[in-house]
Amino acid sequence: MNRSFINRFYPMLLCCMLLLLAACSGRDEEPETPNEPETAESGDDFAAPINDDLDIDTTGPKIGEDVDPAAGGRSGQIEVTPEIVGDLKKTDLKVGDLFASAKSLEELVAQYPELAELMTNLDLSDRDNLSAVYEQMLILYKEEGLLGMQTFLDESGFMAAMGMDASYIDFVLAYENEGWDGAEDLARRRRLINQNDELRMILVLDTASSPDAESGAEALGATVLYTTDFEIEIGVPLEMLRDAENSEEALARLVALTKLPNVARVRVPRSGVTNQRILEGEGPDATSALEVHDSGITGDGIKVGIIDPGGFYAFQDLLGTRLPDSSQVFVMPGQDADYLNDRTGPHGTACAEIVHEMAPDATIYIAQAQSGPELAAAAQWMVDEGVDIINYSAGNIYMPPNNSTPASELVTLVNNEDVLWVNSSGNFAESHLIMEFTDEDGNGVHEFPNGDEYFAIAPFEGVPDFALGMSWDDAWGRAENDFDFFLLKLNDAGDDLELVDSSRELQDGARGSFPVEGIENYSDEELYYLAIVSDGATAGTTINLIGYNLEFQFSMPEYSVTVPGDSPDALTVGATFWSDDALEPYSSQGPTMDNRDKPEISAPAGVSSTVYGGPFYGTSASAPHVAGAAALALQANPEMGAFELRNYLITTSKDLGPSGFDLGFGHGRLDLNQLAENGSAPPPPPENTESGDSVGTVPIEVFYAYDVHNIEQNGQTGMVVETSLIVSQSDVFDGTTGSVQVQFTDDAGSPMNTLEAGWTVRAGEAFLPLVEQFIAYDDFNLTNGYHDLQYTVSVLDDSGNLLSQVDPVDFFIEISGEESTTNGSVSIYDVEVVQNVTSQGEDGIGIKMMVDIVGRNGMETQIIGFFFQDTSSEPPLKDFNDRYTTPAGTVATWATVTPSSDNETREVRMFIPNSEMHLAKDARYALKVAFLALGEPDWETELGAADWVRFRVDTGTW
Repeated sequence: MNRSFINRFYPMLLCCMLLLLAACSGRDEEPETPNEPETAESGDDFAAPINDDLDIDTTGPKIGEDVDPAAGGRSGQIEVTPEIVGDLKKTDLKVGDLFASAKSLEELVAQYPELAELMTNLDLSDRDNLSAVYEQMLILYKEEGLLGMQTFLDESGFMAAMGMDASYIDFVLAYENEGWDGAEDLARRRRLINQNDELRMILVLDTASSPDAESGAEALGATVLYTTDFEIEIGVPLEMLRDAENSEEALARLVALTKLPNVARVRVPRSGVTNQRILEGEGPDATSALEVHDSGITGDGIKVGIIDPGGFYAFQDLLGTRLPDSSQVFVMPGQDADYLNDRTGPHGTACAEIVHEMAPDATIYIAQAQSGPELAAAAQWMVDEGVDIINYSAGNIYMPPNNSTPASELVTLVNNEDVLWVNSSGNFAESHLIMEFTDEDGNGVHEFPNGDEYFAIAPFEGVPDFALGMSWDDAWGRAENDFDFFLLKLNDAGDDLELVDSSRELQDGARGSFPVEGIENYSDEELYYLAIVSDGATAGTTINLIGYNLEFQFSMPEYSVTVPGDSPDALTVGATFWSDDALEPYSSQGPTMDNRDKPEISAPAGVSSTVYGGPFYGTSASAPHVAGAAALALQANPEMGAFELRNYLITTSKDLGPSGFDLGFGHGRLDLNQLAENGSAPPPPPENTESGDSVGTVPIEVFYAYDVHNIEQNGQTGMVVETSLIVSQSDVFDGTTGSVQVQFTDDAGSPMNTLEAGWTVRAGEAFLPLVEQFIAYDDFNLTNGYHDLQYTVSVLDDSGNLLSQVDPVDFFIEISGEESTTNGSVSIYDVEVVQNVTSQGEDGIGIKMMVDIVGRNGMETQIIGFFFQDTSSEPPLKDFNDRYTTPAGTVATWATVTPSSDNETREVRMFIPNSEMHLAKDARYALKVAFLALGEPDWETELGAADWVRFRVDTGTW
């Protein structure tokens, strides 16, 4: 068995296998296998897909269950009805009536017979056909309103044929009805125009990159701004659209961009919003950073990056005073420093001020990022420049915080480069709502938790703009539940509702369908109403609603952390008031939608800011305090990587609120007192921890522990318990020794044998050498038959103090006569990938392999193959329809084997259709697949594994 693969991917694969096999428990029970695959025998057939009916079994709360931050951690219950925070409701009108009045497609065709002929040709690259469709759009818009026009576009297929977000259709309609000034005003209100007076668009690709799409966009007059995997951000000069002969021609020029090679759809670039709640700052004093400076630690030699969607107004004016001098401040290439200084917002500058206060000798790198591709480009530039820490005081309110989005994946990629990503948690505890889609009367209009079909929102007084984002639990990039939302207000007479704005992105399951809707607008009213409408969405779909610069009729703080602060690799920061450590009421709270603890830490806000001329509130102010503190800690402990740096800040924080972790303060408020007193000394141990956490003086944890059976050693057959240990600050603890103790217990829970082996910390090693401990089966002294056993792994120091411990691990042994067997073992070899295979009417890829199965007579064995791209980042292939997949969404296939003897060799075959690889058309891929063998009765113990098998595919031949 190749341990390099197992050691690297075992935690992920173990999670996958436990989830896949959660229904299989107990020695005497048959494993439940809905949609049971064919048993893999030698022959012509390939095995069926992985069981797709098994659910994830999580120990954390589900959406809608209770999480009480005041109780600490995960105890308590979230109220199903959110807290009422204000009486914004001023109407009892039935919102559903507004949408019920819209005609169906059948009614529209009956009234406008010419529509039927149009629908026979959906080819909008045909200029005459596009002209005819646009003419009918204008007629419907005028006579049937926006809803009537949208019904025709959606249900006829023309919306999908146009291939672009409805915001661009609104832009063209404004051009037609209000002239160019009206169209430009709409685009600016929706933040669709960049600093170069270009209309911003993102081309969503059906392949990882497309030079043809880039050159095609440039040939049509657009500017290629940023490129990432599967997306190209372009700018269409306003002059090019303004000079069009009419609005129809402007539409034709936009539609032409959707017809470029490899372009699946065009979406709007949804900007992150700053987490600001809007002299010398108070943060350095409150966090003991000033005392750290007195010890000579000032961030010298450390590079801190600040990425910000708001901008860096007046940063040049502060160089050498509130910011470092010009030799220590760098601007991202391609961004105009004068433009950032004169024509953008001050938010990023305020963040840079705080970093400089906390780490006055650190070098600062700045970049404005107003879209996903621009954010990725900024992060890549900073990584290339050797930045140690990145601060992002912003969040995306249009993405579900469940670590499924490209923004969250970007944080992981940055972390893999050993760069610490510090992110604000968000300011949405009072403007957030999570709920299940409910439509009891069946009219397609969502009923909010209080039963109304509308939801009142009020922009903050004196704030010029606001934004509202909605996401839901659907496949990212392949969303099938189609939601729209509409912003309404009372008419002048106060007796009816009228439409103000809408978000009508098409979700049809095709590539480029995102589970997102959003509105960005300027406020000219005191009160608005939101209606969420869907045609056939799945009842119970979880909807996440977040408002920026908005007061909600009712709200809930839980689950309000925004993307990419949801990433497990982000150090996410909540806000406390600098003078009294009170948790700020706006500070977003965890957990994430996939039930992980957030935020990890909190830090001061409400501190003075020169660029703002007053206090700087929000988690935006809190995050750069942590980023600056990280620079100090890294200078004092230069051997620390991103993981150790993160751990240092968390474990030295000041516990506030309930004892231990809670969903408001995290593990505690940033505190550099330990660093001020001891410089590079280790953090103190926390008082109380859960299983697996460090509880002694050495920051060491069990990364994983598992057992391998039927191992021969010194003429005896037995098992090996393998333990992987991870330690932070290894340079500080160089030479420290201790032991790993394995305690076995029998069926009744009584102690049995104990194993003990030593470990030693070596400088520069985060992962210690694998600790392997052998025990012969005979040493258990068990009677004949089955025995359910457990072992617990504990890590001790030389004084016997407990440092870390894992939960008990179950396994079984069968004793028969003088021989003892356990789960057995599986060897996988001679793996062959066969392309152009047909099975059960589908074309796809077949896999052949040989397996040697020992000690498993009559016992089911599962061989699972996990698919990845063979690139430096090794991303798993993502599944979009839950057919050939793990519960984690990774493409996989499997086969089941039941041997008829205790020593058997089999040829095993598997199959996966080409369509289930979810690869782009007309592209070439380097892929690889790895295999893991599991077996009943416990379904938790690894029986065997095979390292990567690499292969290439050309989807142009499919």
